[in-house]
Amino acid sequence: MQHANRVTGSKIETVALSRDPHKAISYAPHLFAAPGMKLIQGDVTSFEAGHQAIDACIHAATDFADLARAGDALRVFDTSVTGTCRVLDFAQVNGASRSLLT
Repeated sequence: MQHANRVTGSKIETVALSRDPHKAISYAPHLFAAPGMKLIQGDVTSFEAGHQAIDACIHAATDFADLARAGDALRVFDTSVTGTCRVLDFAQVNGASRSLLT
């Protein structure tokens, strides 16, 4: 989306959920500090994002990237299922016409 914004001037607004927005920005400022990007602090299983009209929803969260969390397979599974249900509910309530799960 940032690429489309840079190349075509599309002005796509992106809202992303992160447990630690400051860590995300320091790790990948070219993505998370880009114009049009807004980070919300929270966890996929318990986030409060409110109601806002959205066009599409991309769910790419997983604990496999966090080695400390990945060691507990049942917790990873529960987080993945619960988090995916919450994201899909959020997308439906807020009018997303498309969802992408990765």
